[in-house]
Order: sequence, then structure tokens, then C-alpha cells
Amino acid sequence: MPAAATADARAAASRCQVLPARAQRPWKASPSQPRTLDSHLVTGEDIDWYFDTYLELFHPFVPVLAKRDPDECYAASPALFWIVIFVVMRRHHRAGTSTDLFDALVEWLSKEIWTLPGSPLMGIEAVHAMLIICVWPLPTIRLVTNPSVVLSGAALNFCLSMGLHTGKGRHPEFRIGARDHFSSTDEEASCTWLMTCSLAQRTAAALGHPPPSIQLNDGPAKQALAAPQWVDLITMFDIQRYLNRLHLAIASHIASSELTRFLLLAAHQEIQAYHFCQPPDDASPNLAMHTTRALLTAKKVIAAAHALTAIPGIQLLTNAPLWVFHTIVTAGVLLVSALHSHHPPPLDAPPEGVTPEQHLMNQCHAAVIACSIRDGDLAFRAATLMQGFWSTTTLHSAQRSSEGSRKAVEAIQPPRPVDNLVPAPPQEVTYTPRIMDPF
Repeated sequence: MPAAATADARAAASRCQVLPARAQRPWKASPSQPRTLDSHLVTGEDIDWYFDTYLELFHPFVPVLAKRDPDECYAASPALFWIVIFVVMRRHHRAGTSTDLFDALVEWLSKEIWTLPGSPLMGIEAVHAMLIICVWPLPTIRLVTNPSVVLSGAALNFCLSMGLHTGKGRHPEFRIGARDHFSSTDEEASCTWLMTCSLAQRTAAALGHPPPSIQLNDGPAKQALAAPQWVDLITMFDIQRYLNRLHLAIASHIASSELTRFLLLAAHQEIQAYHFCQPPDDASPNLAMHTTRALLTAKKVIAAAHALTAIPGIQLLTNAPLWVFHTIVTAGVLLVSALHSHHPPPLDAPPEGVTPEQHLMNQCHAAVIACSIRDGDLAFRAATLMQGFWSTTTLHSAQRSSEGSRKAVEAIQPPRPVDNLVPAPPQEVTYTPRIMDPF
């Protein structure tokens, strides 16, 4: 072996020792085998340098490369081998390497990359190749013709078909027919699955495509990646999984109809109802604002329900499913309870002869009772309870008001003679329930 080659091999070996354990190239006494792409020869020393540079600078972003030995990588997937060199040559060039090699790589990969998703028997190395080329794409792509969505989608489908989402490298239920040869470690399978989900979500969101379906059980995969070196990958996956749920909700088609508006209001109310679960000693300055917002949503729910009931083709409250009744009851309870709290809801101008509070109560009661089909059913009983609560609290308010007026009159009137006082008849003692402020 030439002395220069031995020195380069030792230098490469010493360099591998300072790299993190997850990004080491297996040490060999001799350089890797030289490879030829078209008419361009890449020596073994150059190949080792490119792989070392990739593992040091690029691998931490997409830690899926399992075949870190260049010869093993080439034997498993020539496309993955040349993609590793291409990624490094995008920014770093080793002295002595042909300057035309990068252009040759771009031209060759532009055709070769499409043979990967077209093969039904591709291995996990082909998935790694598609993931890496999605992260560091060819310079010939354009915004409209970006193939990353297609490649990441094909990688996601392959992972599902091979059972990588189970966290098992050799799942017996997915090794069927010609796929029986497929094999990988649990760590490789789990790492590939989490990285594929993250890149599929990132790519779809960046290009404005509908989000992929990645809401599966990720417990086994995370358990297989319990080592500290996978913390960054799991964090990236958790973030993208959360964004996936968000994009799934936002990407839903919203029609501009009254019924759709009611559905959205019902969803808002369901979320905003949690504002009333605050601890009683919470002094958050935003609590009053959140409460007002929730009460306004409840008012809109009641108004929208009455409006949809007046439409002959819908008649929402007349034909209401049970979940609509629950939505109406929740809105009514919030509003009627708030009328007797220290934080009443905003009130509209009532009809003549009716107080604003009574008008809002009538609207809530009418919406609930409209869901009733007979006396004594659930809707009827809910309306009765609502009316009873309103009547009782209103009566107590009136009693407190009249008691204060009576005491004021007694204070300004002269006392009557004691002889003229007639003992009052005994009165029956009644129990007056204590009305709690729900807010």
C-alpha cells in the first residue's frame, strides 16, 4: 500500500474518533473502493472524505444513514451512495476531485431518483435516499415542480407497508411474499419512521399540500429510540406531529353556509367552556376577557339556532340531534348563570316591556324547549330546571330589594306605640336554598 494512502487512512481513522458515536464511519485499514460515475473516477480516499464530512456536518439533521461504510452503502443502494457524495459537494469540494463530478451527479440523480419509488421491493436504504434528497434537493428543481412531496409520500407508504410504524425491524405480519427478505434493526426502523413522518409533514406544509396521515401510535418507535442520541429526532417528530394535527384542522374545507357557521360556533363554545374551569383563586388578568368571549359565543350559538330553526329546509331545533341539544343547553346554562353573577354577559336591546335579562333568558329557554318532543323528556326537564333557576334567583333578588325598601321606610317613619301593636300570627318556617354564584 502506498505510504500516502496509509497516511490518509490513518488521518481518516483519527478523524472518526472525534465524531459523535452516532456519526462514526467504521474504521478500515485501507481506503474504500474507488467508484466511477460515467467517466468520472472518485478515489477511495475522496469517498472516505466525503462520507466523513457528511457524517459530521449533515447527518445530525437527518440521522437515518445506517450504512456508514462506503462500500456497504454502495452494495446496498448505489443511489444512496451517490446522494451522500452529492450532498457534501453542494457546499464542500475536496481538492483533486473532478470539478465536473457535481454536474454529472445532478444529471444522473435526476433520472435515478425516480427508479426508487417505482420499485415495489425497495429496501430501507432506498427510503433513506429519498429522505435525504428531499432535505437537500437537486439544484434543478423549481417551486412548482418540487418532487419532495412525491418522494416523501412514497417513503411514508413504504414505511407503512413494511410495518416500520410498529417500531419493529422484522415484523412477521408485514413480511409477506417477496418482502420476506426485508430486515433492519428496531432502532433503524423507528428512526426511519419518525424521520419520514417529520419530513412528510414539513414538505406538505411548505408546499401547501394537504397534510399526510401520521397520527398513529408512536409509543413503540419512541421506546426503541430511548438512547440520548435520539432526543433531537424525537423532539422534531413531536413538533411535526402537533403541527400535523393543526394543519389537518385548518385544511378542512369550510363551506359558507349557516349550518357550517353553527358547527364552528359549537366547536368554539366547546373550547371556550374551559375558561370556566379556572381555579377560584386565579387572578389572571385575562380571565375576564376570556369569559366575555365565551359568553358572546354562547349568545351567537342561541341566535344561530333560532335562525336555523326558522329555515323551512333545516328546522334545526325541531329536528335536532342530541349533540345539538347538548350545545344549546351548554350555551343556555352559561348565559343564565352569568346573568346572576358579578360578570354578566353583554345584553342586547330587548323588545318593549321586557328587561334585557328577561329577554336573554326567554331566548335560551325557547331554544331548549324547542328540542322537546313530549312532556317529561330530557329537553323538557332541562328547560324546567332553567326556568326554575331563573324564577328562584329572580324572586330572591326581588325579596332582597323589598327588604331593603321596607327597612328604609321604617327608618324614616316614627315608631308606633307599643300598646297598639298586634302580635303577628305564627308563620311556617321554610327552607330557602342558597344560590351559589357559578362564576
